[in-house]
Amino acid sequence: ELVFYYNGMSSTIYSDHAECKVQYANTDIAIDSVLVAKSTYDIYQYLRTAMANAETNVYIVFTDGKNQSTDFSELIDQMHERDYISYMGYKKISISKFSNNYSNDAAYQIKITYGADSAALVEMKKQTQAEVARLVTEYLKPDMSEYMLVKSIHDYLIDITRYAQNSNDPIVYYAYGPLLKGTGVCEGYSEAARLLFDAVGIESVYATGTVDDKIPHAWNIIKIGGNWYQLDITWDDPITSDGRDVKTYEYFNI
Repeated sequence: ELVFYYNGMSSTIYSDHAECKVQYANTDIAIDSVLVAKSTYDIYQYLRTAMANAETNVYIVFTDGKNQSTDFSELIDQMHERDYISYMGYKKISISKFSNNYSNDAAYQIKITYGADSAALVEMKKQTQAEVARLVTEYLKPDMSEYMLVKSIHDYLIDITRYAQNSNDPIVYYAYGPLLKGTGVCEGYSEAARLLFDAVGIESVYATGTVDDKIPHAWNIIKIGGNWYQLDITWDDPITSDGRDVKTYEYFNI
């Protein structure tokens, strides 16, 4: 891990001895907090654990990583796909890389930014996971067909959620919003649905795109009976002028 701290060395040679002076960097970072990665999979696991606990600083030495890219966007995308609970609340990542001429290792100082306070976010993750487990046990029965599981998830999220208009609360973008607070935007609806699809074994994809070439939007693509269908729960929960709660099937299994 010393590659993380080594900055340079100067020496003075005398007739009978030499004196060396070493300069250090990053001395405010405790050495026992520095993780050692031998592969990008190790880095993925370290980031996954850190994000699950909403940690904001991660320190990693990557062996033979001196010439490796510091673009971890693919690892973050994999986490979003494989472990949404850990990913939930993620906003951005910034990486500082340190190396020197005496090692092929590279050291990364990684800062992770979230959309909510870390302590609050950890609690949201716990509650979201518990709520998914409860719904699978109490609402989504194992004898349901794939079609009925998808319809039940579609109907349940529409029944408990109202679309959040002009909200600055970050929870509307998380699965936590619809599942625990009954509010969300398209991202929240779709992430909540995907968690439930995963929990009952329905293969699905979290899809994103734009409406009218400019407005970001998210929905789900699900697999029933070996066939893929588009499913937009947000647009099946329209906002009505008189405040009535309406459920449609216009965007159900297209």
